[in-house]
This record gives sequence, C-alpha cells and structure tokens, in this order.
Amino acid sequence: MKQAQVAGTAFSSGKLIQVEHYSYSANDQIGSGFSSSVYKGKNENTNETVAIKIIDRSKITNEVEEFLLNQEIRALSLMNCENVVKMYDYYHKPQCTYIITEYCNQGDLGQLIKKKQRIEEIEAIKIMKHIVNGFKEQVGKGVIHRDLKPINILIRNGIPKIADYGFSKMMNAPPETIYYNVGTALYMSPQTMIKNVYSEKTDIWSLGVIFYEMLYGQVPFQAQNEKDLAQIMLRTNPAFPQQIPVSKETIEFILKCLCVDEAKRFSCSDLEHHPIFYRRHTMTVPRPIADRSSSTQNQDYRSPYRSTEYQPKRKIINQVAQTAMPQSALKSRESVRFMTQNDEVIQAQFQFVELMFRILRILEKQIVFNQDQQIKLKFLITKNMFFKTILLREVVDKKNNVFQLYQFDTYIESVGKYTSQVNQLYQLSKEFHHKQYQMIEGNHSLKQSLLKDRCFQKIYDNFKSVNESYEFYLLFSTLLQRCIRDLFNKCNNKLAGVSESQQLQLQEETMVYVLEQLTFYYSLLRLIIENNNNFQVFTKKAQIFKILQATPQQITKSNLITIRQSIQEMKI
Repeated sequence: MKQAQVAGTAFSSGKLIQVEHYSYSANDQIGSGFSSSVYKGKNENTNETVAIKIIDRSKITNEVEEFLLNQEIRALSLMNCENVVKMYDYYHKPQCTYIITEYCNQGDLGQLIKKKQRIEEIEAIKIMKHIVNGFKEQVGKGVIHRDLKPINILIRNGIPKIADYGFSKMMNAPPETIYYNVGTALYMSPQTMIKNVYSEKTDIWSLGVIFYEMLYGQVPFQAQNEKDLAQIMLRTNPAFPQQIPVSKETIEFILKCLCVDEAKRFSCSDLEHHPIFYRRHTMTVPRPIADRSSSTQNQDYRSPYRSTEYQPKRKIINQVAQTAMPQSALKSRESVRFMTQNDEVIQAQFQFVELMFRILRILEKQIVFNQDQQIKLKFLITKNMFFKTILLREVVDKKNNVFQLYQFDTYIESVGKYTSQVNQLYQLSKEFHHKQYQMIEGNHSLKQSLLKDRCFQKIYDNFKSVNESYEFYLLFSTLLQRCIRDLFNKCNNKLAGVSESQQLQLQEETMVYVLEQLTFYYSLLRLIIENNNNFQVFTKKAQIFKILQATPQQITKSNLITIRQSIQEMKI
C-alpha cells in the first residue's frame, strides 16, 4: 500500500494542499459523505483535473467500514474501462486515506433524468449500452457493485461511467462475519431486500430499474416502507404506460432484468448481446412534451462519493416523475418525506453519539485538564452517550416513539436497519460508562475529592438512572461551562506570545482542538435545554454533521480567537 507524504493536513482558504503530486484547495469541496470529503484537485505533473476523496480514518470505527473502504480501493484498482470511473492513485496515512480518481464534469444520470423528465428511447439505449459495457468490465473483474442507481452513473465529456464502489464486494469473497445491509431500497432486488443476498444478478436488477427510470421518469416499484416494497416486487410486474412509446424489445429487456426468479433473470452476456444494442435506430419516437435540451455541459459536477449531505446507507428515496401525478402518488410522496425526516432525526442522534466518542477518545489519550476535571468530564460524557443509546434502543427494540417521529406506526417497519449499529453503540457506551464508575468507586480519596463538586455529586449519586432528564443537562452544562472557561484561560495564557498564524506545538494544538469541540458540545446541551429536548428542533439546528465532516485544519491561535467569540456569544 502507498503511504501519502502530505505537506500539512490543511490550510486556510485559498492555499493549496499537497498530496504527493496532487493538490487541491479547501475551497473546492465538491461532495461529502459520513466519513469523507471530495475535492476538485489537480495533477501537478500533468495539469489534469482530478477528484480527490479524503477519508477520515478516525470515523472508520468498525471492521465493516474498514472492509468496505478496502473493497472500494480494490475494485477501482482492478478495472480499466472507459465506462467505469478511473482511479489514478490511492494513499494510506494514519489519519486519512486518499483516493484520486478522474473528474467527471457533466454531473450524473440522476440529474439528467430530473432535467429532461424522461429520456427518449434511442438516447436511453445509447446510455444503457455504455452502462452495460462498464458492467461487463466489473463482472469480468469479479466485482459486485451493490448500489447501482442513476446518481452513481457519472458523465464525463458525454461518456457515462459507473462510479461509487463504496459498497462493492468481490464475487469470490468469503461470507461476511457481520450481517449488514447496503444499497438503496428502490434499486434493490427482492432477494437482496429480504435475504441480504448479493450477486451479479443483484446488479442486473438495478440496471433494469435504471433503464425503466430513464424511459418513464420514475422507478417501477414504489411503496411507503421496505417491507411493502419487497411484496410489491414479488407480486406485481412493472407497468408500462402506453402514452410513452417504447418498443417491445426494450420492454422485454427490462422485464428480463426485473425477473424475480434469478435463474431466469438476464446474465451479463444476455445484456451485452441483446438485439436493442445492435439494431439500426430508425424507429420514430415522439419527443416528450416537457423535453429539455440534451446538453449537460453546464451541469454541476457530482462527486463519485455521494451527496453533500450526510444520509443513512439505506434510505427509501421516492424518485417520481416531475410531471403531474395522481393524488395517491402525492400522498405516497408525502409519506416518504416523513420517513426521510424521521431518518434525519435518528441520524442526528447517531451523530451526537459520534461527537461524544470523538471527544472521549481525545480525553483518553491526552491530559488537558487537572485530574478531577478530566475524570468528571469523561464520566459525564459517557453517561450522556449511554442515555442516547438507550433512547435509540427504545426505538429499534421496543418500538417506542421517544424521538417524536412522524407516522410512527408505519415508520417502525423500517427501523430494523439500525438495530445492529444501535446495539453495538449501546454496548460500547454502557461499558465505557461502567468503567468510569468503577474507576471512581475503586479509589476512595479520588471519589471524595470529586464529590466536593455539588453539580457532579447530584449526577453521580443518581448513577443508576437510565433516563435523560432536564436536570441532568442543566447540571452537566454548568460543569462543562466551568471546564471550558478554565481551558480557555489556560490556552490564552500559554499562547500569549504566539502570533495568529504561527504553528503550535502538539500539546497546544490538542488543547485548542479540545476547547473547540467542547464549546460546540456545550452549544448542543444549551439547544436541548432551551427547546425542552425537542428532537425535531435539535435535528434542524444542531448540524452536527458539519463538524464531523469538516476537513482537518492546521490549528493556530486564530482558532482560539474564533472560540473566544463563541464563548462570549454563549455567555459561558
């Protein structure tokens, strides 16, 4: 594996960041995901524009995520085809992994469908031929994509390219030791959705959905939850509206891709040699009423690595036609909107837990407070984490609507997708919290010293409580306020003779970074208190993902000045 020689981790806006012989600016972010950010960059040797994906390794917290990252790199390194996004280089570093790919300048197929409302059959067949060619390369190299959909088909100079192998798997890979689901429900085969089974035939089903969506402007199967969606797939054939002229050969192609029986479903060879790709395109197909220009030259670039917003790995996204829809379809779309909002509420709680884990990891490794303060903080953060994971379990296990979710009776059908992650977080937070408690209980003099703090004593004496409370957040915010003030004064004194742009020592950087994280943490506690723990408001205002996804920055005294402003605004 290659090791990156990075000239610094990041710089202020406008300055170039060097990754071997590639460079990018922090201003040129073009996409982001849960653990990664993507930038438009340049190959300094050739002046070629590239895409640079940066994966924050601190967010790779389990073997599944590590496995998927390695599979993505392996898959991209194997393939060499004009219809698959090309990877130029990758570099591993302790803090980050860098993946350098070609830059696609004309957006993605999803954008094209949205713009044109639907794509004429002749043009759709030409696009499909490119996709099948990329799929053939993928199959030939033993790769299963597992998340084929229009937004993962990028366009570079008019050429469609399969992208985003972040969920890919090798066909000959041994069975996973951990059960997990990947992909997007509307493009999944019923075997994948029900049994979590993936194969070459899984991707072929997805190709059938993509082809249908190009022609008709919407996916062939829609439902309010994954359980109903699977049943619709098993029991019904897709409808082919007669008002949209499509040849019998194309309809047959789609039906063979969407055959429930995998043995009868098309193979890669069947796709490649299908007559629609070899006939002369002389059929007359009228243009749709709301047709747009076929040019995509002015479309924004879309990163191969997901959207700019943090989203769960499996979300039903009801992609419907932009033309007039019947009332029943609009009602379904409204239900899906509620489901999406519910997912965002749960994801905000996951992000809150992740932020606490991040702070805790630093406090485990670095001493930035006196002993009593450091131990109190670790105890209270682990307790807060424990509270949050208990609430998450209430939703996924006991089906209690503790987060005030919309249409909960319907939504609970889909919360099982979070069960594994919630249970893992619950066990970790429980172990961490009990570890802190046992450490204090095992040291009598330390315990006596800690309990002199009345705020801490009230929380500690209520150790067995497993319920979030207004009082807990009031007491915790008071104690955290003191810690922030003390650490700010400590940083301010230590950096008194340092210029704003001067590079700091590691210990100084750590202190300022912890102060920054704790100040943001305090703002979240205040948000909970001021809104009486309204989870919808918290989700909308917290914006934790922006902190979690922020590009690592070189910390200077200017960070401390910014923190001072936040402290003054919050009256800490």
